[in-house]
Amino acid sequence: MVNEVALLRATVADASGDTKGAYDSLVLLQAKSPSDDVKKALVKYGAKINKTNKDLDKTSGPSVKKRFKAAPDFNLGLYTSDKISQTGRL
Repeated sequence: MVNEVALLRATVADASGDTKGAYDSLVLLQAKSPSDDVKKALVKYGAKINKTNKDLDKTSGPSVKKRFKAAPDFNLGLYTSDKISQTGRL
């Protein structure tokens, strides 16, 4: 529901001539909660104000990356081996 309200606000801002404001508000939303609908709107509004996908990645990319942690290292060798381990399991 939050995305729909933000997208509607951005549509109104764009229609009233504040395309940059629409774009900027959606960049923040995309950084907090990435979604395909918001990204699509960002591309549309970005094109109107001469922003490229690369520009979008520069602004929202670092914020999105901060929210996620890398998975711990693991080894699939135990699961892909056909040899029986010391416990008697595959």
